[in-house]
Amino acid sequence: MLYDLADGLRAVAVALAAYLPTTSARILEALGQPASVSWDEVAYGRTRAVEGLEPAAPLFPRVDEPATAA
Repeated sequence: MLYDLADGLRAVAVALAAYLPTTSARILEALGQPASVSWDEVAYGRTRAVEGLEPAAPLFPRVDEPATAA
């Protein structure tokens, strides 16, 4: 089940590469996958096995707006 989740996330990252190239590269790096963004990679079962994944930094950090004085 976790493989299917990681494989889907990898495929989405490859598909989004044209719109979010930096984010796509960061997702693939976090999953320990090659940075190939060829459309051939958007297919089931292309995720390579890796060990020892570490938590990644948030892709889109939270932006807190400054409080306005009332």
